[in-house]
Amino acid sequence: MTKLKEGMTSPTFTFDVNQKVITEMAAVTARHIGVHTDVVKARAAGYHNILAPPGFHSKIWQQADLPWFNGMSGTILHLKEEVTVNTPITAGLKLSCSVELNKVRERRGQTWITQRTTAHCQKTQALLLTIYSTFLHYHDAPYNR
Repeated sequence: MTKLKEGMTSPTFTFDVNQKVITEMAAVTARHIGVHTDVVKARAAGYHNILAPPGFHSKIWQQADLPWFNGMSGTILHLKEEVTVNTPITAGLKLSCSVELNKVRERRGQTWITQRTTAHCQKTQALLLTIYSTFLHYHDAPYNR
């Protein structure tokens, strides 16, 4: 297992926001509202393309190579996410993304891990969203017994 050290970062990666990935996520989250599936309805609502549904942001950091999870055994629970969206995420955007290991706390065979994902628009370099994700790693794998 990689030694956990605050400040570790993933390699920067590109995430293409396209209609297919948005409509798939809309179906999974039961968000069949027109702005998530229909370009005409999205444009009528003021967006230039279909809008990513709630929960879509998790797909972004899941594409990253996260060295702090490499070789980790035991149980890892995804506890919470805090998301700040600076502008709506719509199909057609290309995002430049990175993930940083923001905080590590170890206590009684458990490690609390917080990572920060940032996504910038490749075209304008504007920060579009920030995601803080918190995980709990049980070293002794109590849920695997």
